[in-house]
Amino acid sequence: QHLRESRLCLRSQFRGLDLPRCRHHSSSVVLRHPNRSFTINGQYGGYNQSRGERSISNEPRYLTSVRNSEVVEVWKLGQQAKVRRERALFIAEGVRVVRTMLEAGWRPEMLYIREDTRDEVSVDLISFQDFGPVTYVTEQVLAKMSPAVTPSGILAVFPYPPSPQPKDLRGNGVVLAQISDPGNMGTLIRSASAFGVKNVVSVGGVDTWSPKVVQSTAGTIAHVRIFNWTWEQLHKAAAQLRASTCALVVSGGDSPSKVLSATSVGSAAAGEGSVEASAEGSADDKTLLLVVGNEAHGIPEDWVRECDHRITIPMQHDMVESLNAAVAGSLAMYLVFADSRKG
Repeated sequence: QHLRESRLCLRSQFRGLDLPRCRHHSSSVVLRHPNRSFTINGQYGGYNQSRGERSISNEPRYLTSVRNSEVVEVWKLGQQAKVRRERALFIAEGVRVVRTMLEAGWRPEMLYIREDTRDEVSVDLISFQDFGPVTYVTEQVLAKMSPAVTPSGILAVFPYPPSPQPKDLRGNGVVLAQISDPGNMGTLIRSASAFGVKNVVSVGGVDTWSPKVVQSTAGTIAHVRIFNWTWEQLHKAAAQLRASTCALVVSGGDSPSKVLSATSVGSAAAGEGSVEASAEGSADDKTLLLVVGNEAHGIPEDWVRECDHRITIPMQHDMVESLNAAVAGSLAMYLVFADSRKG
């Protein structure tokens, strides 16, 4: 009976109905909803949007109806880039992805866990004392929320990070020019994180905060700065910072070693530091931006002409015309950024 009244009370708030408070509930918290704030009568965790405070309580919260407006709003976050941008929220799925983001210091606005996997998931996340309000959902509700064919059992709603400024581009970076496949975008971001490349500039292409991209990064998107710029914005920032741009091309470019010697990127890479490090640097700092192009069409020719250098990955077999964008970009990042640290 208590659970039934709790759900009735929750639904009344979401539907804007002025029903009496459930007699078992004596406190209120404010939950930040993707669209607006709701005052929820209950004892589960919540987020005070006006004060920026979290309150975690002992009583769990449940969602059982796929028609609940909150479920629909989360579904929209997974399906529509426009909604993600308007709400400045995105979703991440899976214990590994969510754990990686929590370890990087990110905190979700809401965390949804399938009720029949709650014990298993709780063990994986038990080391995090404040990972936001938890809502337990049925298998049907999670299937509605999730864009995945087979939902993993946990879904988190995270806020967008603050938009980085041009001065934050100091330090080496990779430019993903019109990458259209979410899997390739995510793989390249994951490679950037693995090879110590802290700046990722997306120029056109797929939404960097789409569920498939975030999933493909395995959560490592939390370890890099994401710039969503136009080519003109990138070109202007590179000029202001005296950064070198290097286009990855199929043929006719220089070898990675020649680019390294021309840009002195090795010394810059060794002193980059973390994403949280100061963006200040001396005039002698060397910043190299590696540009990786679209899977089918590569980098637009006029963009290639505006780059300071061109690089081509040497291949032994003449029958192999080119590599997949994610493979080629990852190899180039390793050869230019990660391998340079050894020197």
